[in-house]
Amino acid sequence: MRAAVLHETGQDKLEVLDDIEAVGFGPGKVRLRVRATGLCHSDLSAMAGVLPQPAPFVPGHEGAGEIVEVGDGVTALSAGDRVLVCWLPACGGCPSCRRGQTELCLTGFMNAGTPGFRRPGGSPEEVFGMSGTGTFAEEIVLPASCAVAGAHDHPDDNP
Repeated sequence: MRAAVLHETGQDKLEVLDDIEAVGFGPGKVRLRVRATGLCHSDLSAMAGVLPQPAPFVPGHEGAGEIVEVGDGVTALSAGDRVLVCWLPACGGCPSCRRGQTELCLTGFMNAGTPGFRRPGGSPEEVFGMSGTGTFAEEIVLPASCAVAGAHDHPDDNP
């Protein structure tokens, strides 16, 4: 699979690699084929080292796509569903969520520290996704709560 990778923080060029694999699929997760992505100032800030993001990483945390596969326990989504990527979903159970302040939920930040990709035989083998997502890749694996069902009649090539 292809993905754009920033090898070291502070670099200003991405390298498109053909040997990246999305990892971590399992219970509670979805595999998503990315159909559209955006470049945000946050991506540029992470690339420059202003925002903390482990490297190497695949930029992109805003995107849309189609569910390819759902893991065990995922009941609200199915293969073929068109979704938007939510890089920081509300968990629903932390103190902030229970107070109705879901925008303050920090649970999603835990995704950022887990590699979402790997390069078989590559160096280094582990590759992170920007904010736990990495939408500059053809496919990503996300917690089901990070995939928000979208309009099925909206074309991929029309923002």
